[in-house]
Amino acid sequence: MLHGTTAPLQQSRVGRENQRYDGDVRLIVCIVPLSPTGQVLLISSSKHKDGWILPKGGWESDESVEACATRELEEEAGVEGSVLRPLGEVDYVSGNSGAVGKPSRLLGVSVRVTKEYDEWSECKDRKRQWVDVDTARTLLGSRPELSEMLQRATS
Repeated sequence: MLHGTTAPLQQSRVGRENQRYDGDVRLIVCIVPLSPTGQVLLISSSKHKDGWILPKGGWESDESVEACATRELEEEAGVEGSVLRPLGEVDYVSGNSGAVGKPSRLLGVSVRVTKEYDEWSECKDRKRQWVDVDTARTLLGSRPELSEMLQRATS
């Protein structure tokens, strides 16, 4: 895997004016980043600093699912990669403070990570760690929607 100093994207997108919805359901792209050896990259949650999650973010009207996955990986995890395959959809009710009780739909993709940066747009707010699949499953245990995407990507 290649290493670089600073990711090319320096500013994370903010706001929800361009977010895609299916009726009242917010559409969110969820990425399962995999190393060439099959490890999974997890990032720290922005809401719960001691919690670990998969990179994910709102699918915006000016991008494809693949472009959203690429953007979110770079913003949240400071990595680049190539999309391996779609993982389908998982409906759930969002429980974060900004959207309590809001219906949401994850659109999953698995990605083979090819480049990792030392600095990226959210590196001051997030940590990242490579873990084996069993450890990832344990760390994602309180998030069934993320656990389902991990299962689909690694089975």
